[in-house]
Amino acid sequence: MVYFSANQMLTRDVSIYGTVGLWAMPSESARRGYSYGATITHSKIGSLGVNSNSAFATADIATSGTYNPLDSVGSAVSASYTAIPNLTLSAYHAFPESGDTRSTADAGLHSGYGLAASYTHSFAPRHNIIIGAGHTKGKRDVDFYGDGSTWTYGYGDRYTDYWGTVYTAPKEKEATAIGLSYQLDDWTLSVDGGKSTEEFTGEFYNRAKTDNYGVRVDYEFTPRMTAYASYGERKSKKDGVDDNQISYQNFLSSGVLGVNETLVFDEVRQKQYTLGAEYELYNNVNLTGRVTNTKTQNYVAEGAFSKRETHGYTAGVSFRF
Repeated sequence: MVYFSANQMLTRDVSIYGTVGLWAMPSESARRGYSYGATITHSKIGSLGVNSNSAFATADIATSGTYNPLDSVGSAVSASYTAIPNLTLSAYHAFPESGDTRSTADAGLHSGYGLAASYTHSFAPRHNIIIGAGHTKGKRDVDFYGDGSTWTYGYGDRYTDYWGTVYTAPKEKEATAIGLSYQLDDWTLSVDGGKSTEEFTGEFYNRAKTDNYGVRVDYEFTPRMTAYASYGERKSKKDGVDDNQISYQNFLSSGVLGVNETLVFDEVRQKQYTLGAEYELYNNVNLTGRVTNTKTQNYVAEGAFSKRETHGYTAGVSFRF
């Protein structure tokens, strides 16, 4: 992949920033792609941008870095308002992720919006608090119809191809979250929480609700080395349709794709533990490492059904220039 960016100062307070990205993959279904966008910023008022693959301010609400129910990236018109000291207000209006929403393989975001606000207060140098909140809502179109040669029919929250494979996706998702980060000298405490509701049209499910919260503690050993520990929990519960829902008993034989664990079981509980560190080896050269443990417990109507535990290890080097 390769990205090109340019920034131009138009006046003392106004600048414009543009990007173009190109990438290629071995897979024939995703062999090439591109992204583009431009953002104009006024240093005293805020910004306005149109980008095909942008990060939203809602990504910063999840201060613990564990679970974030909010939509946080996509193609959108986005704006921020910073004229009030220490307060940032942000909003976006998303447009379809796909270049052709008639595609039967498109279950991505078709439209949506998001709002976010954050307030920063400084008590003294290295003694700060940041409070943020966000709300997002997105819609998808999973009622697909074809010409009969490949896709035979589609309705509700399910659509079926020529070979009988069934897909499922939420028609609408709405989420709210809050986050707080408090720094006192070398210590930083971050907590967050949120909830989301995914609405379906009732073919297999009516809705799925998810609650999450997380906490993270950072400690700066030296100006060049920081370590952190985090813990997060997420609980999802679905509202299925009697006698016509994908469950642990039939999803393997039904040929269903695109169904996550939340929709297979009546309730899913997850706990995530993470230890990480970052060290500045040289100016603009950082070493990073992280160890993550995730425990998942699945429940059916009769009680606990299954559990599993996964471990993840990550190491990397970043270079900024």
